[in-house]
Amino acid sequence: MSHQDFSDRVDEIAVVGLAGRYPDSNNLDEFWEHLRQGHELISFFTDEELIAAGHDPAVIGDPNYVKAAALLKDIDQFDAGFFGFNPREAEILDPNHRFFLEACWEALENSGCNPDTYPGAISVYGGQAMNRYLLLNLLPNRAAVANVGELQVMMGNEKDFLTTRVSYKLNLKGASVNVQTACSTSLVAVHMATQALLNGECDMALAGGVSVIHPKTGYMYTKGSVMSPDGHCRAFDEEAQGSTQGSGVGVVVLKRIEDAIADGDTIYAVIKGSAVNNDGEQKVGYTAPSINGQSAAISEALAIADIEADTISYVETHGTATELGDPIEVAALTQVYRDATEEAKFCALGSVKTNVGHTDAAAGVTGLIKTIYQLKHKELVPSLHFNKPNPKFDDWDNGPFYVSTELKAWEAGDTPRRAGVSSFGIGGTNAHIVLEEFPERTSGPTKRQSQLVILSAKSERSLELMTDNLAGHLQKHTELSFADVAHTLQVGRKAFSHRRALVAESAADAAKALETRDPKRLLTAQNDVENRSVAFLFPGVGDQYVNMVKELYETEPVFQEQLDACFDTLQPLVGRDLRDVLFPAGAAAATAPQTQGIDLRKMLRRDTAAPDAQSQELTKTEYLHPTVFAVEYALAQLLIEWGITPSSLIGYSLGEYVAATVAGVFSLDDALQLVAKRAQLISGLPGGAMLAVPLSAEKVTPLLGAELQIATINTPEHLVVSGTSEAVAALEQTLQAQGVSSIRVASTHAFHSKMMEPIVDEFKELIASFNPQAPEIPFISNVTGTWITEQEAVDPAYWAKHLCQTVRFAEGIAELAQDDSLALIEVGPGTTLSSFALQAKSGLTVLPSIRASYDGQSDTAFLLNTVANLWLSGVEVDFAKRNEHEDRLRVPLPTYGWDRQRYWIDGSAATVAAPTAVIEAAPQAAAVPPVEERFYTPVWKQALPLTAEAAAGETQRLLVLGDDSSFTAGLISRLQGAGHQVQSAATLAEFEHLLDTEGLPAHIVHLWSLTAAEMTFDAAQQSGLFSLLSIAKKLAQLELAEKVELSVITNGLFQVESRDETVPAKATLLAPLRVLPQEVPNTATRAFDILLPAAGSKAEARLLDALTVDLTRQPDVRLTAYRGAQRWTQAYAGVALEHKPRLREGGVYLLTGLGLLGNSIAQGVAATPGVKLAIVTRSGAAGREEAVQALQAKGADVLLLQADVADAAAMKRAVAETIAKWGTLNGVLHAAASADSDTISVIADTTDADIEAHFQGRVYGLHALQAALEGTAPDFVFTASTLAAVLGGWGFVGPAAGHLYMDALVAEINRESDTPWITLGFDRLEEAEVAIALHRALSVEPVLQLVLSNQDLNASIEKFINQGGAPAAATRAAAGNGARHPRPNLKNAYVEPGNELEEMIAEILQDLLGIEQIGIHDNFFQLGGNSLLGTQVVSRLRTTFQVDLPLRVLFEANTVADMAVVIEDIMIAELEAMSDEEIASLQEQN
Repeated sequence: MSHQDFSDRVDEIAVVGLAGRYPDSNNLDEFWEHLRQGHELISFFTDEELIAAGHDPAVIGDPNYVKAAALLKDIDQFDAGFFGFNPREAEILDPNHRFFLEACWEALENSGCNPDTYPGAISVYGGQAMNRYLLLNLLPNRAAVANVGELQVMMGNEKDFLTTRVSYKLNLKGASVNVQTACSTSLVAVHMATQALLNGECDMALAGGVSVIHPKTGYMYTKGSVMSPDGHCRAFDEEAQGSTQGSGVGVVVLKRIEDAIADGDTIYAVIKGSAVNNDGEQKVGYTAPSINGQSAAISEALAIADIEADTISYVETHGTATELGDPIEVAALTQVYRDATEEAKFCALGSVKTNVGHTDAAAGVTGLIKTIYQLKHKELVPSLHFNKPNPKFDDWDNGPFYVSTELKAWEAGDTPRRAGVSSFGIGGTNAHIVLEEFPERTSGPTKRQSQLVILSAKSERSLELMTDNLAGHLQKHTELSFADVAHTLQVGRKAFSHRRALVAESAADAAKALETRDPKRLLTAQNDVENRSVAFLFPGVGDQYVNMVKELYETEPVFQEQLDACFDTLQPLVGRDLRDVLFPAGAAAATAPQTQGIDLRKMLRRDTAAPDAQSQELTKTEYLHPTVFAVEYALAQLLIEWGITPSSLIGYSLGEYVAATVAGVFSLDDALQLVAKRAQLISGLPGGAMLAVPLSAEKVTPLLGAELQIATINTPEHLVVSGTSEAVAALEQTLQAQGVSSIRVASTHAFHSKMMEPIVDEFKELIASFNPQAPEIPFISNVTGTWITEQEAVDPAYWAKHLCQTVRFAEGIAELAQDDSLALIEVGPGTTLSSFALQAKSGLTVLPSIRASYDGQSDTAFLLNTVANLWLSGVEVDFAKRNEHEDRLRVPLPTYGWDRQRYWIDGSAATVAAPTAVIEAAPQAAAVPPVEERFYTPVWKQALPLTAEAAAGETQRLLVLGDDSSFTAGLISRLQGAGHQVQSAATLAEFEHLLDTEGLPAHIVHLWSLTAAEMTFDAAQQSGLFSLLSIAKKLAQLELAEKVELSVITNGLFQVESRDETVPAKATLLAPLRVLPQEVPNTATRAFDILLPAAGSKAEARLLDALTVDLTRQPDVRLTAYRGAQRWTQAYAGVALEHKPRLREGGVYLLTGLGLLGNSIAQGVAATPGVKLAIVTRSGAAGREEAVQALQAKGADVLLLQADVADAAAMKRAVAETIAKWGTLNGVLHAAASADSDTISVIADTTDADIEAHFQGRVYGLHALQAALEGTAPDFVFTASTLAAVLGGWGFVGPAAGHLYMDALVAEINRESDTPWITLGFDRLEEAEVAIALHRALSVEPVLQLVLSNQDLNASIEKFINQGGAPAAATRAAAGNGARHPRPNLKNAYVEPGNELEEMIAEILQDLLGIEQIGIHDNFFQLGGNSLLGTQVVSRLRTTFQVDLPLRVLFEANTVADMAVVIEDIMIAELEAMSDEEIASLQEQN
């Protein structure tokens, strides 16, 4: 039977790969050897071992406690870096998931599949046993859980995520399905995978299961249970009393058989049919097996396989050795098989559980893998502990089965070897699969004398392991086709950054070089460039030789096809078959490599042997030029066929014609005609000579006479001179006399000189007869030394110049070499251009492709070494395309070499002690005080005057934005007098022009809001807030490398002294000053509030002197007031407020706004007995039913009014309706705010309309309310402000501006009003806390501006406004106590934190990721971070720095250096995702 017999069997599934780990078995080959030897892989433990593992001595001392289990080795070890897990994430990952991940990758590699290049959909089906790690290690260790978060722990330990994590980590895009049917899980997963393949739902599928038991443990034996009393499994034996607990992981890779054959896969076995069913209720109990259920599944599988039971010669049974299970399983099998035959003892039974115990969810696939290996090796292995059959078997002696108890050959019968595999789950889900052997396949022969072996890994250690493993495998498996080995490594492995390559002639040759790490042949590199671009360099003539590329011509079909096409076209043009010129008969022996080394005489041009006639034939211009062109063109097409596609090109002399043809300027036929005719024209010219000179053009030009010309400039210090033979000889003598050695170029003519001019006209006519096109691939011009233009490429005059003018190769290669990542390939004979390129720029990747005549390597080996170096440097090679002309197979080879480390959280004593250790190691954050202790009010303190010495010593460049007043002029004059460079601008246009032309100043001083006359609200916004927003937007657009200071000098901002007059409309300008430094790095802001003195007065002079010093010093505060020359600074003092009830029982109150804050205020008011509440909202009663019912439940009488709070007339009506209904108005509470998410934005995107939206409730609403209350006398008016007015906040320039105005206007109103207006800036509070805060604030007498802060407000101002830092201890307080692992290998270098802020952020990341050192430029996600862990990072950052970072900040600001900045589009996206209620709440609290 051959594999062709399977070509039309489209209903069968091929097993093309498998992997697994079992006790004492690191891989399936080791496991198979244990099975062959009949080893029992169960471990039996001493009391000491179990006690050390944490077991209760009283429990293990019980005589029924069985101290046995089958355990996997090194379950705490995992290659987290390979799968992109950070150490903390790896530590909490269930070992079941770890083992299954590794097994899935190994299975894919075993099948020779690279999932990134596989063209079809790959699905995953699998399941796992109980997660003991979660129960025994994680849940008892609350510190570990808290350190990463419960969600992260859940994601790493739930069964639900087993297969989807595989799909995610391995980039598999088919279905990902978790299967859980108890003991039959993994065989059901295989069945589901086969069905998905047959139904066309996927093209490849992984299926399997995993069960990991830990720690060393045993179990309590109960008579009649599924577990045996002594830890041994005696399937089918008369002493069978159950199994024991087992561990293992197994995965198989499946494909449709026709696809597997077409893809050249190794086919281990064929799944001919499978079936799954359930017992239903027809059995004695839920956990009991059923004869009818099992027999039905077996019969269905056989029917689907379309074979008779008597052709099955082995069954891998479920074989649990239980009192009930074995008799029922044998009875079910017998029932099915007796329908086919009465033959006795023809079918062997076995149970792998006798070797490894019951591996639970992995049991089915474990039996399947065992059976596949038996088919592969044509051997039956012993099933252990069988002596006498179970007496409950009916008529065992005459039955169809016997137990396989010894290793023996599996003899074939009239049909291929076939087997059945059963797995039955508790709960009744039965699965049965029918397998058949697949005939061994052999690949075709190869013409290639050498093969390229490539290996890659994610770490150096893994690469070394893989090198050793492959060397050992090749030494052991001498039967392997070496070409298949190379093919499998090339197409069946994903390429990683640590790479190794070797060109070898045989498996033995490769094994030796790998084992010894032959430094001359084994190429190793770490590649940091993905998909590196390639440039082709096409040489001219000079390095050619007869029989060059002959081996390639004989072994590479594409090269042969392309070269033949060229030579066939050229034959009538040159009158000769150039194959006879390039590969002359009888010349092979003379030119074939005699050694593997270098022929030094040839290399040094000291080979004095006269060239034979055949070699002389190739030197004739009319043959040489078209031959070299054809060879280079064919080689280029070969490389392109292999996926090595150039992004740019450069040719040297004749080589530019090849470049132009590859680029699409000339068709191949036109190019061949052009090159042939060009050569013939040149042949008709008088002879000449060429001389290579190691000097620059500047030094050579004076030595040239009328008959000499520089033909080529190869490097800045190497060129070729061309001219008559006599003139060249004379120059040679001149140079020799000067001590300069020169070398004659082997040439018959003086190329690239005026000696070519006689053929120019005819040559131009020839080109004009063609139809050249613009190049599709850019290439460098020899004539200009830079990129050729479309016009030049199609112009016959250009090619005429190319014929006669200097080849500016040095300039061209320098242009090409500007791209450091470009790999250069010399596509033609020799290494001359490679040498020139390396002289142009060191460090380039430059590789030749055709060996020089003096190089003893074979053509194939030489070219493969070039391909190897390209691949090592990151160039993508299409190896599948390269090998498609050969009949190659994918063969099983050693899989990835895991670089495992310990990732483990211990249970027991260490776990219990962990929380205490955290508390002792990290001081806890101070408890938040009661609400009544969180009130502050602003106070002004007189500061010491500044001296001139306080000014900064360094000269600054300042830009003053002001008018033509004496104040502005005086400030500029003083700043200049202090040695600073000062420019000025009177308008925003001038400001922007100066920025664009002069660059950024170190300090911008804004005087535009400094006014002597009264201002309207709108005018104040234009000169203050909006002008500052324009400036801030400009700064936000720039990448600020150095800090820029923005200072505002204004007046009317604060009431420092009682006589001060204020302009509330100016208060809004503080908003951008507070927010800008929080949004834009390297910005700082200050504000100065002054009393504007009379122009030209002494008071003005003294004030200007003080401001000059203050502006040029290093600031310690960001808010300063000057009253005369006296300097004042603001602070916030704590306020103790008594609770004096101000709300009247039965009182009438008007409330604006019913968002979350408004509702909390309403609830606080409603608690007053008999209170009556008129509530104004934009939507009236719509959607407010629930809130109203809650207020009414507290006893409040509620009236809902619909009105726009910014509409004065509507608000007047609302006040009137309230009074009309209840006869009075005792108080007003203003809590209305905009709830439009589109108006929340960072400064860079804030529009005037956004600001206006925030002014609606906070500014115009307050105006409307003030007007509506005229003629009334409420007890108070309460306005709900926010802490954003003091601290700003990312994205809150609009809310901050509104609340600043609100606070300023309330203060102004209180100077004249009999009704106290009370404003309170809220921090985030619970609903009950809002009520307390409200009552305390209403009690204040006399009226003060109040701010409520959950943290020390002055400390927050120092941190966020004065831009100081929080103590590092705050970060350490949040730190955990887990082990830390070395920093992973990243492409960027480690850069340590440069300041305290970076240190704090780095410490947070180090703790959460479990990494010893994290540099400021290390990417969070490259370190193994993910979105779930990101929430923990953001939470820590919020706690440490008391900032409200959005959760998505890490997707943009994902390094330590960036995390102090909220990226604007992330902030916008976070806010846009919020609901209107959330936005309303956010605005109300800010």
